[in-house]
Amino acid sequence: MIADTDKEKEEVSLLSDMIDKKKLQKLQDTMAEALDMAFIAVDYRGRPVVEYSGFTDFCCRMRERPCSRDLCFQCDAHGGLHATITGEPYIYRCHAGLVDFAVPLILDGQYLGSLLGGQLELTDTEQDLQPILPQTTDWRSDPELTEASGRVHRISYEKLKASISLVRDTMQGLLEDSRRGAVQANLERRIQELMEERANRANFQETVAGSQFGLIQDYLGGDFFFYVLNVLSCLAYREKAEETERAVCDFAAMMRYVTENADSNFVPLGEELGYIASYLQLQKRRLEGRLQYDIQVPEKYYGVLCLFMMIQPMVENALRYAVEPSEEGGSISIRAHEEGELLVLTVSDNGTGMRKEQIEAILRQRSGKHGKSRNYLTNINQRLKNIFGKRCGLVIRSKDDGFPGTEIQVRIPLRNEETLE
Repeated sequence: MIADTDKEKEEVSLLSDMIDKKKLQKLQDTMAEALDMAFIAVDYRGRPVVEYSGFTDFCCRMRERPCSRDLCFQCDAHGGLHATITGEPYIYRCHAGLVDFAVPLILDGQYLGSLLGGQLELTDTEQDLQPILPQTTDWRSDPELTEASGRVHRISYEKLKASISLVRDTMQGLLEDSRRGAVQANLERRIQELMEERANRANFQETVAGSQFGLIQDYLGGDFFFYVLNVLSCLAYREKAEETERAVCDFAAMMRYVTENADSNFVPLGEELGYIASYLQLQKRRLEGRLQYDIQVPEKYYGVLCLFMMIQPMVENALRYAVEPSEEGGSISIRAHEEGELLVLTVSDNGTGMRKEQIEAILRQRSGKHGKSRNYLTNINQRLKNIFGKRCGLVIRSKDDGFPGTEIQVRIPLRNEETLE
């Protein structure tokens, strides 16, 4: 996902090492004006290396809203990943239904980043383009967005492909020109910085209890990890293993979320749900269709801050009691609604249910001398109560309460920025 913080915009990337950013900004601005399209160049992690060019009023408004901004960033990241996998420009529809594209920036076989563009409507109504995300945004009830959408540039599909070809050749020429200079020195400096960064990373094991991923990350480095995922994706694409390719993309999205938020206690709910969607998609493949799930959380709640990895234990519990014990499988549903000043997020299943004593043990249990319980649901419940007070935390109901399976509700404040400060 594209991080939109001043700190990360200042961070050096391989793309900004290779290219003159002033030249890139000028070229990007010129292409946006000449082609009537929006453009932004991003590095290999999906972070902008220059300023936006030609962004439509519609997309600017969408990115100002917490409920849709994160989805915009996810579309950018996924579009760049798809272009990386194929090595060719990738055309898709974003979560709002506009047409976007990603052009991979590759030099000497090394992926440096992508040029993202588009924010268009097609005049070819019969042209069927797949959405990049399973989530879509219902913006048509908003008068401001509806009015802004009417000013989006329309273009034929053939003209779009010709424009993308021109953009790709132009960017490739700029990369070739930029190679003439102190490239080797810049790359060596960047490698040294990455080594120092890896050496100073905190052990991820404290963030995700019981996970060994942090230890692996310390030895291999997050950048190397994502490089390996890109290689696996390319192999799957070449071998026409579409399900494997999609699984790698989902896993990459999960790991990107985990690594980028490893030092965070709180994240926007929309980002947490994006991680959970990728996780459930992987589990559905593993269980060979025995898992059915749906996520129905209104976008207006996506900006609410929640505990990092708060939903994961709830989903794991549903898998344990609903899906895995049954030969027919089971279903998991995620919903959200308001109760006064609280947001209530519900994860329910249709499984065998939990015994009353199991539920009581989870809710009664206290942390040991190291501040953590072995039960992740207990940890989540205690942390919520410690931070937000007794009105927040978990409520667990199952078959003894008349439910078809198990229902776990988590309560957090709708507006919690002041509490977290």
